[in-house]
Amino acid sequence: MNVGKLPDFIVVGVQKCGTTALHSNLKKHPSLEITPNFLDFARGDRNTKETDFFTPWSRFTLEEFKSFFNDNGKLQGEISPYYVSVRTLDKIREMAPHAKLILICRDPVSRLESSFNHMLQFQRETTLNDFTGWHQWSVQRSFEENLQGEIESFPQPKMSGPGVVRLGLYADIVERIWDRFDKSQLKILVAEEYRQSPAATYREIAEFLGVPDVPIAHRDAHVREKTWRLLPEQRTLLHELYRPENRRFFELLGREIPAWNASPAVFEGGG
Repeated sequence: MNVGKLPDFIVVGVQKCGTTALHSNLKKHPSLEITPNFLDFARGDRNTKETDFFTPWSRFTLEEFKSFFNDNGKLQGEISPYYVSVRTLDKIREMAPHAKLILICRDPVSRLESSFNHMLQFQRETTLNDFTGWHQWSVQRSFEENLQGEIESFPQPKMSGPGVVRLGLYADIVERIWDRFDKSQLKILVAEEYRQSPAATYREIAEFLGVPDVPIAHRDAHVREKTWRLLPEQRTLLHELYRPENRRFFELLGREIPAWNASPAVFEGGG
């Protein structure tokens, strides 16, 4: 087996939309390999899913990154929830300009609720005493304080990284990708549709990547129990905040997503 190449496809995000489930299940496809040689001992083998290579905090050289993949005729891929920032996409364009990209999006209100819930749980679970934030949010502040702080930052388009609210501005993310890659290189998936019909989603992915459509024994992954939920007034506020942004996204997608108008959301997955 020849070792060493750049990935043929990359799932670039979004966090809490199902990237973990994609990672767990796409590995079962006989024509695909997902970072097959990556084992992150530096993290105590806690996370072998994300190399973080294209992020500003990457710890690997290009040659090390290439060694995570096999040059064996199978399509090689990487899956990360953190590859949608300007700097990350610029690095992908520079180093892997021909890679196909997959973006999975979820109702932004539910995604934000899941992200804040995860942040609170992570704070309780982690042994890192210096943990202070989650995409520019902090457990030291209330939900309302975090929300208001990020909304006030919206006039700053060159933020160092996406915030919890900004990760739900999917039209911005799509346009950011289309500015750097040919439109044919991007496949947009919808988390609620993936949850409802995994086989149809895998069929879409197979067609996009040009591999046979084979049955995949789907299993959910990384579905956290909600220990914190949005209050009705908070949910209403966020629906109004995202309404025009969702409209922009639907126009780019070429269709609406009825499930995103439901409350509470029908999708409880993680990612």
